[in-house]
Amino acid sequence: TPDSTQFVVHRIILSLASPIWKDMFSIPQPPDSGQNPLPIIPVEEDPQTLETLLTVIYPLPSPRISSYDEAIKLVQACDKYFIDTSRLDTVLHKVLRTKAALEADPLGVYALAWRLGLEEEAITASRYTHLLDLNDPSIKSELLRRSGSADPLLALWDLRLQREKALDTFVRVAEIKYGPEMFRSSSPQCYRHSSDYRAYGWGLQHFLDVKSTVRLSLQCPYPTCHTLKEFFGISFLAEEYGCGECQARMEAKHNELVRMAQAALSQYPQTITR
Repeated sequence: TPDSTQFVVHRIILSLASPIWKDMFSIPQPPDSGQNPLPIIPVEEDPQTLETLLTVIYPLPSPRISSYDEAIKLVQACDKYFIDTSRLDTVLHKVLRTKAALEADPLGVYALAWRLGLEEEAITASRYTHLLDLNDPSIKSELLRRSGSADPLLALWDLRLQREKALDTFVRVAEIKYGPEMFRSSSPQCYRHSSDYRAYGWGLQHFLDVKSTVRLSLQCPYPTCHTLKEFFGISFLAEEYGCGECQARMEAKHNELVRMAQAALSQYPQTITR
C-alpha cells in the first residue's frame, strides 16, 4: 500500500478473484536480494480498504463496513481489479440503508443498490431522489455509469410520471376549486357569516399555484402534513371574525382536511416499483 503496509496473500486466490491481479503476478520481479523471496505487488488502495477487499475474496466471515465512504472505496477497488461486485451484496446492504448515506449521496446509494440487486435498498433510496434533476445530462450519465444499466433511470422516470399524474388528485384534497366547482361552497361558518373560510382566491391560476407548492412539499423522502398552510400554502380566516362558533367550525374543517391529506399521502407514489 502507499504507506508500505504489506499483506501476505495467496497467489491462487487473488488470481481466481481478479484477472488484473493474475496478470500482475506474471510481471517479472526485481532480482531477489535474498531477504524477501515473495513477489511484491504495489497497490494504491489504503490498508483498510485492501484488508476489507481481501476479506471479501477469502473464505472468511463478511467484513463490517461502518460508513458509506468505506463502501464506495470497496466498490471502486472491485471495479478497478475486475472483481465481481455480487460478492458485496451481503456486505453493503446495511450501510446502504443508513440515513446518513441516503442523504449524503442518494443517487450513488440508489445506483449501487440497483447494481448489487438489493431491491429493498433501491426502493428506499428512490425516496431520496425526488430533488434530482433527471434532465441534467451529468446526473443521467453518472447514474448509468454507477449502476451499469439504463433500467434504474427508466424506473425513476416512471416514478416521476406517476407522481405528476397523481398530483392533481392530491391537491383536490384541500378542496381547491376552479371552473364549475368554484360556485359550490362548503363553508363551515355559522349562519351570521357567509364569506368563505379559505384565505385564498379562486380560479385555475390559484389551483396551479397551490399545486406548485404541494409539489415542493412532496419532494422530501417522508412527507407529512401538519397544517394546510405549511403543506399547501393556504390558510384559514378564523381569527378575522372574532366569532367563537366560526372559529370552532373552521378548526374542525381544517383538521378534517389535514387528516384527508395524511391519508392521501399514504397512497401517493413515493418509490419505484420493481
